[in-house]
Amino acid sequence: MNNLLRFIVLLVLTVISSCAILFAQQQYNLYTTNTSSGKQVNLKWYSKKTLFAQSFMLYRKKDGGAYEKIAAIAPSPLISSTELNSAKNQFKNDAAYTGLITFYDEYNRTPAAQQPLKLAGLYLSTVNNFNLAKHLGIAYEDQTVENGVRYQYKLSTMLNGAEVVLAESEPILVAPYSNIPFPATVTTNALDTKAAFSWSATPGYFFFKIYRGTSEKTIAPFSGNAIMVSTSNANSNAVTVNFTDDSLLNGTTYYYQLEASDVFNQNTTRSTVLLVTPRDMTAPTALENVTANRVENTIEIKWEHSLAKDISNYL
Repeated sequence: MNNLLRFIVLLVLTVISSCAILFAQQQYNLYTTNTSSGKQVNLKWYSKKTLFAQSFMLYRKKDGGAYEKIAAIAPSPLISSTELNSAKNQFKNDAAYTGLITFYDEYNRTPAAQQPLKLAGLYLSTVNNFNLAKHLGIAYEDQTVENGVRYQYKLSTMLNGAEVVLAESEPILVAPYSNIPFPATVTTNALDTKAAFSWSATPGYFFFKIYRGTSEKTIAPFSGNAIMVSTSNANSNAVTVNFTDDSLLNGTTYYYQLEASDVFNQNTTRSTVLLVTPRDMTAPTALENVTANRVENTIEIKWEHSLAKDISNYL
């Protein structure tokens, strides 16, 4: 993921001790994607609040049908790093599991105030590592689907002896995976030595790669002095993304394209080419020593020449 300007707005994770409070407050999102074979659906689910040990039930229905349970999902058991070579390790030679156990030991040694940020980093890693997501119990491979059939999924868990529905996916038509177009309309604004961009991200697409050039032929991954921030509406999936490139020259036209990645680390196609020409928006300082004298039938105006470099004429 070199040169990716990444941000995430969904995985702001907080560890809390009460399961009752956890399930009352958390909002899950259940994501699905096709694979290249067209015979499998991959699933992931994320919440703003999460725990290490949390089990789920996954349901599936065909278009127009009723939900049927297809899997009970639990995270892989957590052992200590000193037990990786023992019989307690059910996943020997599994790099993702070894990394999880090493992380868990480090997490337990981390001050409590820093643990939420550390945990967020772990879940961010699952974007690139589907096997790690499975060990955390937040991913599933459905290999029993039929090509050309539309499915929908539902995620639930047990709370106080009762089953609670956490999330429902959008319907997905099983087919070979293909990149979708960049899922947003981008607003651009030319500023003084800067170019500002804003767009509403499609749910599931949280990572963005920026391309820039001074012509269409020179557009390339951009890794300059960039600023990227995000804001989200807590009551919806709407995410507004703001990006400012503050390393530009006034009067030069720059060509941009954007590319989004989803929680499965799958990229969209690039956006249309966006042209931005930053311009000088700072007014020159007031002229000094301005005088006006009447000379016969004319007015003679004099002033001290401005030393500002961008003065082109006087009006």
